[in-house]
Amino acid sequence: MAGDPLPLFPALLAQLGGAQDEVDDTFIMVHRGNLGALGQLGVKGSVNAQGEQEIGYGLTPDARGRGYATEAVGALVKHLHGTGVATVTAQTATANPASGRVLQRTGFRLVGSGHSEQDGPLSLWAHT
Repeated sequence: MAGDPLPLFPALLAQLGGAQDEVDDTFIMVHRGNLGALGQLGVKGSVNAQGEQEIGYGLTPDARGRGYATEAVGALVKHLHGTGVATVTAQTATANPASGRVLQRTGFRLVGSGHSEQDGPLSLWAHT
């Protein structure tokens, strides 16, 4: 996933209402040692009729290249499959090959290509 996740935090917090104290299926990556925020990850929308659920993730610039995304994405995929999701999907900007390597290391396979106005050319990934 391209971009800095920190600007998204206020929008996620705005989704909270009443007694709710968390946004469903959205997680903040936290360093175990110093408890500093490393980024966020979560699902995009609901599971579709084919049993597919898309994920997204992003790290703060200082946290990149240290294996945190690989660890977090792996844990999220395991969690989603454990809840009955048949296929976990993701999209990465082709201009961000590091994100594609994270998905490859966690067992995703490249299944196609696409395009978005925000990120341009995309690689489409699936994990079954």
